[in-house]
Amino acid sequence: YKREDKQKFTGNLVVAAMEAKDIKNYIKEGDIVILGNRDDVQEAALDCKAHLLVVTGSHKVSDKILNKAKDLGCSILISEEDTFTTSVLITQSIPVSYIMTSSDIMSFKLSDFVEDVKEVMLKTRFRSYPVVDHNNKIVGAISRYHLISPKKKKVILVDHNEMGQSVPGLEEAEIMEIIDHHRIGGVNTASPIFFRNQPVGSTSTIIANMFFENNITPSKEIAGVLSSAIISDTLLFKSPTSTELDKKILDKLA
Repeated sequence: YKREDKQKFTGNLVVAAMEAKDIKNYIKEGDIVILGNRDDVQEAALDCKAHLLVVTGSHKVSDKILNKAKDLGCSILISEEDTFTTSVLITQSIPVSYIMTSSDIMSFKLSDFVEDVKEVMLKTRFRSYPVVDHNNKIVGAISRYHLISPKKKKVILVDHNEMGQSVPGLEEAEIMEIIDHHRIGGVNTASPIFFRNQPVGSTSTIIANMFFENNITPSKEIAGVLSSAIISDTLLFKSPTSTELDKKILDKLA
């Protein structure tokens, strides 16, 4: 049962694990009372003008108690849990408005850079920050924990092995492999990686050869892309860097 008007329960929380005759010593007007299925205890709580009865164990309330609660304007909730569990859960059930920040909210956009987010976090002390999309709708949250050891993007460098020739932000990524046919430049990795470097006319020759070495037949589309790259890089084998392996691999791709 719930009163039609909005009720705000401000009384004390009382677990009525006692005889009906002793209840009046513990319950005051406006209190929230957790109790079982004993009609006499429920009635005694109503006589004390409790504002909310929480009946545990999924027990039904008699018509007598229900009618009296309506007359007194006392709401009744039925809990599936036992009395102990209900009393623990109800103390944790506080309105979000009690703990939320409602003004000067600090948030981040999906497009914000991690470094910029770190700087803002260093200047503020919130536990977590909402992340919003272009419509200003929340899509998630981020906290300092996420930035302590952020997951690095895994990268394979193909047709180059120098930081200056690569994409911006490579230093923040984890290099997994390098496949190239150029000279070896300055690149540092945090751990050992697979590095394949061959003096051929095209990196695509190396990649295609890796297909064949592992007994994998590339699809028609992939074979076409690799063939085009070999022809382009070697200038149709007129480049001085072209090798017999380039020609051999192109024949196999065809």
